[in-house]
Parts: sequence; C-alpha cells; structure tokens
Amino acid sequence: MGGGGNRRRVIISRLAADLALLAGVFLGPWWLVLAAAVVFMFLCDSFVEGLFAALFLDLLYGAPGVFLGFPFVITATAAVIFIMIFPLKRSLIFYSRREGVL
Repeated sequence: MGGGGNRRRVIISRLAADLALLAGVFLGPWWLVLAAAVVFMFLCDSFVEGLFAALFLDLLYGAPGVFLGFPFVITATAAVIFIMIFPLKRSLIFYSRREGVL
C-alpha cells in the first residue's frame, strides 16, 4: 500500500483541471482560459492539456489569418509558454521538485 493514494489524487486533480479548462473554453473569455492553462502548466508536470485547450480555442473562435496569415495565435502562444516554463521551474528557488503536484 505504497503511494497509490497520492497517484489517485494526482489523477483526480488533473481531471478536474481538464474539465475546468474545457468548461472555460465554452463559457469563459480566451484570456482567462489561457491564464488558467498557464497556471496549470506551472503546477503540473507536463500539462499538455493546456496546449489542447489553446488549440480548441483557436479552432472554435480563432479568426483566419489574424497574425501575418497565421491562424493559430493562441496555440503558438501557449506552446511558447509551455516550453519556457520548464527552465523557469528549475531556476525558481521556491518551486520544489515534488512528484505529482497535480
């Protein structure tokens, strides 16, 4: 009976975060969904679901060719933030490398 309870808590927390992002895509403004995805990317290890939420936002509400003919501006922004968060996590003193925060 090792760390099974902790793993279950992590899965439930990530599922709740996924459902919150999905609800935010339909009910909230794009900037609030992107901000929530960034927070979840920081709290979770490899929160790829944030990239999917950004892609879903672009597919549903994105204007074609908004930025120099590139239609996936929110997805590109989320991808850049996703990549930048990994070195940021390692360099922060108050971010401890805990397994399974979310």
